[in-house]
Amino acid sequence: MLPIRARSRSGVADLPPSPEATSRHLREVEVSLTHRCTLSCHGCGFFVPAQAPIADGDVLTGLASSLAHLGRMAIRIGSLALLGGEVSLTPRRLDRAVAIIRGAGNVDRIEVVTNGLTPSGISDETLGGIDRLTISDYGLGTDLLQAWERRVARCDSDLDLQIRRHDDGWDDTTEVQPVSESRARELHADCWYRRHCITLERGRLFRCSRVPKLGRDDEGLPLLDTTTADDVFEYLDSDVPLPSCATCGQVASNKKLVPGRQPDDRLVRLTRSALKWFARDEQTQAVQRVHGVWSIPSRPLAVCFVGVPGVGKSTAGALMESRHPTSARHVVGSRIVREAFAPRPLDELVCLTPDERSAVRREAVRRLASLRDAETSMLIVDGHLTLRDARTNQIERSFTDEDEAFYDALVLFDAEPATVARQRQGDTRARPAESLAEIRQHLACEREAFDQLASRWRRPTLRVQANDLEERFEAVSAF
Repeated sequence: MLPIRARSRSGVADLPPSPEATSRHLREVEVSLTHRCTLSCHGCGFFVPAQAPIADGDVLTGLASSLAHLGRMAIRIGSLALLGGEVSLTPRRLDRAVAIIRGAGNVDRIEVVTNGLTPSGISDETLGGIDRLTISDYGLGTDLLQAWERRVARCDSDLDLQIRRHDDGWDDTTEVQPVSESRARELHADCWYRRHCITLERGRLFRCSRVPKLGRDDEGLPLLDTTTADDVFEYLDSDVPLPSCATCGQVASNKKLVPGRQPDDRLVRLTRSALKWFARDEQTQAVQRVHGVWSIPSRPLAVCFVGVPGVGKSTAGALMESRHPTSARHVVGSRIVREAFAPRPLDELVCLTPDERSAVRREAVRRLASLRDAETSMLIVDGHLTLRDARTNQIERSFTDEDEAFYDALVLFDAEPATVARQRQGDTRARPAESLAEIRQHLACEREAFDQLASRWRRPTLRVQANDLEERFEAVSAF
């Protein structure tokens, strides 16, 4: 097998080779980081969502171990592709995988393959650490592809951006077509997937990606301390078909599928959402260039939805999560505070001293930070800037310094007093007993606190005055 000649960011690792090993190459290797995907393509070649588990344990530990075994055998990888599912759904895992591969030192080119529909899940750090970004185009449109081109140029002008289209259609990977032993040998000898889709999964090498997705580990080669380079190439170069080859419809059949066909309008919705993200990202970059303010963190974002009780924050947060289940997680802030204050009931919190309440808030923020650092691109928490003290009936600030330090953006939901009163009546949760005049006062205090914070916070803020839920969703999505 011939090595791929490509620009490499990776150094040469100090890996002790086996006595019998010489410098040998695997031309192309694939690694799946997740079996989740934003799309639901008919006849998906990676068996989403029915793909077998991608690792026996931790995905990244398995990847590092497999690369170390290959390095010990003095085997280099010409091009290693990180894919899914959809890799942008696990942004932190993707960042760490790139770092692991670069550190291994036996990979010439790192490639990320994505459908391009969740750009928030591919960080600038990842774009700066890979050699090629491949976008599978299932009808993304010129505007979205151009947005990707601008972002790649901004992050790394040397990054090789490839747009992969499937004009000839997809092979039907789901079709099972039994063939004779002689026919299986013919198909195996001329198999495109065997030449281009060697896969690292569950601590094993597989001749093609279809076999591990079906969970047939007995047809792969385990990478163990005793495995040699000769074992690897004897397995890969064998002219004996695997048992799976005898039923492989994707090679035996001439049937072609329409690429990327969806069961609904999700491609349109996801494209619209991606364009809005790019618009916000480019606007933020422009602000940075002019003012040198707020930079997008590489970790997942934490956004706080604020407003008086009954204004509809939780409903808006739940809608964001339902529309973007793989890229946004909604958390009710009072639930986190209740957990931090347990086992005491939440209504006793007002009885604490200011220092004691601050300690509870710090613990709540710590718990939120743990949730934020999970595999999601955004954590949405509903909360308040102000609350009415039930003992004194006075409105007090509830958004602490710890909250200000934790959140990356703030969205205020506003409404007319009568609307808030009506929504409270239809809410089964316990709500403050406020008159219409008190609700009006509370709304004014919440706005004043928001304006004061926005004027000095130097982070993105948004005021949403629309009452219609869909209008709120559009406003927050654009933000």
